[in-house]
This record gives sequence, C-alpha cells and structure tokens, in this order.
Amino acid sequence: MPVRDYQADLLGQLADLDYAALYLKASLEETLRDGDTAAFMLALRDVVEARQGAEANLNEAIDLKQALNLDRE
Repeated sequence: MPVRDYQADLLGQLADLDYAALYLKASLEETLRDGDTAAFMLALRDVVEARQGAEANLNEAIDLKQALNLDRE
C-alpha cells in the first residue's frame, strides 16, 4: 500500500475553492461548538497555504506561456 503525504494531499484538495469553503465551514462550526479557535486557525492556515501554492502554479504557467510566445515573435 503506497504511503501518501497527508499535508500535501490536503493542500491539493484545498486548492479547489468549493472544497476549501466546506473545509473552513466545518472547522468554524466545530470552533463554535467547542471553542477551540486554534483548530480553526490551523484550517485557515492550510487554506491560505493551498491558495498560495495554486497561485504560484498559475504564475509559473503564465510565465511559461509568455516565454513560449516570445520565442515565436
């Protein structure tokens, strides 16, 4: 059975905006129930990290596309 990195897998899932919204909603509901704000802050950090990774990937793709177009001019 292959071993997967939990954090990397989670960040991959959180790159999806719908999944990230549900993840934060569930975490906020738990926080309101039990008062554990630390858990919500961790969830928020995970979503921000995933979004930054998605933005970095997009920036790399845009840079690559621009580089390819420059070669054709």
